[in-house]
Amino acid sequence: MIQVFVAMIAYLLLKLIQLGMQECVLLQKIARLLSLNLTSHRTIYELLCRDPDRHKGGKKALPQLELEIGVF
Repeated sequence: MIQVFVAMIAYLLLKLIQLGMQECVLLQKIARLLSLNLTSHRTIYELLCRDPDRHKGGKKALPQLELEIGVF
């Protein structure tokens, strides 16, 4: 019985988030983003809104470390 109440509360919270957004966002997308970013220190708005600094059509290039291997 408790699981049913928890599921209903989770659904209602997701629906409130969806209704608060200006553009149409699927409940599944909201649930997936929240489950993947539970430990991140970002707001729901930051998770759901597109980053204006990103390039159109692509992702930001992440800095990579270089490993120098010396030959003996």
